[in-house]
Amino acid sequence: QDGRTTIWGIGAQDAWTLGAFIVTAGLRYDHNSAFGEAWSPRGTISWLSENRLWKVRFSGGTGFRAPTVGELFYPFSGNPDLQPETSVSWELGAEYYVCNEGRAEVSLFWNDLTNLIVYDFNQQLNLNVGKARTRGVEIGWRQAVLPNLSADVSYTYLDADNLVTDEPLARRPHNSASLGVDWRPLPGLDLYPRLLFVGSRRDVSEVTGPVTDPAYVSVDFTGRWQATELLAPYLRFTNLFNHQYDEAAGYPNPG
Repeated sequence: QDGRTTIWGIGAQDAWTLGAFIVTAGLRYDHNSAFGEAWSPRGTISWLSENRLWKVRFSGGTGFRAPTVGELFYPFSGNPDLQPETSVSWELGAEYYVCNEGRAEVSLFWNDLTNLIVYDFNQQLNLNVGKARTRGVEIGWRQAVLPNLSADVSYTYLDADNLVTDEPLARRPHNSASLGVDWRPLPGLDLYPRLLFVGSRRDVSEVTGPVTDPAYVSVDFTGRWQATELLAPYLRFTNLFNHQYDEAAGYPNPG
């Protein structure tokens, strides 16, 4: 349709160390010729205990995302009346460093979203959700098992709601987890197998209406060799064992 949009932005960030505290502050400015301008500040403050075993951090900020060309104009589903997404985000976390190169971590997060862009299967159209909220907790552990072997595990509980309809947002799992291993059998060679679990998700099918996407497990693998200072070839497999599942109802994953 011979449309044109010009987007530009600029950002700045700095950090200060004040005794046991580290303060980071940043500001981003975005200008979109179709949707105007937005200022997005963000800040973090963290505290490290004197024995360097505990770290506590708190962060907050705002975000801005204009609709993409596809969301606006893709045939049939595009909606030129979409408005930009905006968000206010907060996170509180703590880390505990244990002996033998181990680290435990827990984070609480809360995001308030305005005009979240979602695809509505009933109308087959991209729409704005007036108010939405995501919140949850993440826990993780990373541990060195041997000098050349370490493992990490993480779990996330997510609560994602459309605050206008008081219903869960589609395709957001309440539970997800991962288990990974970093093995260095030879100098310069890193092997990363990873097990990923994604819990069941509320969804909508174009054919049958409301459905539940079943939980699934997949395995990814990456191998990387630091051949020289300038050359590091790698090999990556996604869904190594060809497990069949739908990331969204009616949309099978790649083999």
